[in-house]
Amino acid sequence: MKKISYALIVGLMCFSLMAQAQQVGPRLRAIMTYKYGQSREPLTVVEDMVKVSLQFPAQQKRLAAQLAALLGSQATPDCKLFVCRQLALIGGPENVPAIAPLLLNPKTNDMARYALEPIPGKQADKALLNALGKTSGASKVGILNVLGQRKCEAAVGDVAKLTTDSDPEVAEAAINTLAVIGGTRAITKLESARDEVTPKLRDNVSDALLLCADHLMTAGKSRKAARVYRKVGGPEEPSRIQVAAFAGQVHCASRHKASRLIQEGLKSKNAAIREAATGLQEQREMMKK
Repeated sequence: MKKISYALIVGLMCFSLMAQAQQVGPRLRAIMTYKYGQSREPLTVVEDMVKVSLQFPAQQKRLAAQLAALLGSQATPDCKLFVCRQLALIGGPENVPAIAPLLLNPKTNDMARYALEPIPGKQADKALLNALGKTSGASKVGILNVLGQRKCEAAVGDVAKLTTDSDPEVAEAAINTLAVIGGTRAITKLESARDEVTPKLRDNVSDALLLCADHLMTAGKSRKAARVYRKVGGPEEPSRIQVAAFAGQVHCASRHKASRLIQEGLKSKNAAIREAATGLQEQREMMKK
């Protein structure tokens, strides 16, 4: 039996793709009226096309554009939800303008965020930021979460303004988003927010700063992390925050300074700090063995 050459295989696949491309119109039209509960066969056909297109950039871009066009059509909400799921796989910056309007409608905000989150580049960031000021409630919270997952540093200024939002869920989401984005600008905004947010959210800001400091320490920026831990762990803070900040300072410090911090902790008036210092001292002794 003769072996089929690689070139022939590629040629056959390309021919198959060309044949599919000629049928894309009818196949996409077939899903426009889809409603949940109906046969998924038309959707499965498109899903297969999406999977194949992942190996062929030109085909992928063309298919993504055709799918994105359905978002501005009279297609059913269930069809548009399906389209957004596919665009999350093959969508690119050029598809953002078609997705962005869906962010402004509470009924389609979820699907739009799902499609935009994995799309790289500033276009998606700008679309999310633009919608941030035009949405409210759960939609705004969802956009904040996506900006955080994308680690959108350009969003820090706008997000920081929402830490004092009248909607406590939005304010809390803004604080969490700054923590996830991290970095010097986010830390500066969070430090300012500690004195501006409601008393109920002050601990959330402290937790966010601790998380930022943890990330700095993991990245090898111990001196910057130690500065944040010191500012967060003041005596006016709840014991759990003081303990976390104390432990962070110890882990950031040099061996000699860590020993000094532990000794100071053992003499602390705060029983929780003394207990944490005892545990850290025992860990250090075990590591010496």
